[in-house]
Amino acid sequence: MKSYLFLAILAVALVFSSCKKDDKPANTDPTYGDLVLRIEHVWGMNAVPIDINQKIYHPKTQDTVTLTKFQYYISNIEVKKAGGDWYVEPDSYHLIDLAEPASMLIMFKDIPTGNYDEIKFVMGVDSLHNIGGDQTGDLNPSLGMFWNFTDGYIMIKAEGDSPNSPTGKFKYHLGGFAGPYKNVLEKYQSFSNSPAVVNETQPVSIILEANPAKLWHNYGSISNGYEITVPGPEAHEMGFDFQDAVRVSQILN
Repeated sequence: MKSYLFLAILAVALVFSSCKKDDKPANTDPTYGDLVLRIEHVWGMNAVPIDINQKIYHPKTQDTVTLTKFQYYISNIEVKKAGGDWYVEPDSYHLIDLAEPASMLIMFKDIPTGNYDEIKFVMGVDSLHNIGGDQTGDLNPSLGMFWNFTDGYIMIKAEGDSPNSPTGKFKYHLGGFAGPYKNVLEKYQSFSNSPAVVNETQPVSIILEANPAKLWHNYGSISNGYEITVPGPEAHEMGFDFQDAVRVSQILN
């Protein structure tokens, strides 16, 4: 009788032990990874890679162009995780400079792992930071991209040489943060068919393609006007054509 009682108690203990082991919750600690936003500069419909101080032919205007300076702002970057959660980059203001390769790599560190399928960002600088007093980082006025508190920041700066200019040079400082001629454009782009998969082991890259040739897409030849340094309809036309064409071209997982 005692042996039967012992076996019964042992069986019950084994059942409880098994349940306890099976019921142990899985590790649900969040995991994190890195994502890189990489900007690549190309030229024209054939999307030929370009660099600073490179002589380039514009197929639409038939101008010859050498960019000696090309800078512009990208700000307020967010990426959306499949399911709807957005990762918002803090203090998100970046001065992209064709002469500075490091400026074309924007790293998001320690963001939640998972599939990201949409990005939104602003080409230019939002109105609050145009009138918000002294700024730091890439918004520091000492970088030469700030006019004054009335006109705000130069959103795009394109300078260079061209035989199609009567002076042999061109200078386009395109700004404006309010009104019909502003050069600030909010952009969204989905890439749900090829999501960026953020994992713990290696960074994933989102490639943004920027095409400076678009500056002259509707403006036409540099001979039409080789200098713009105030906000207005021509500055808006040039700026919008460039900003609107910036797009996600590739995801590298």
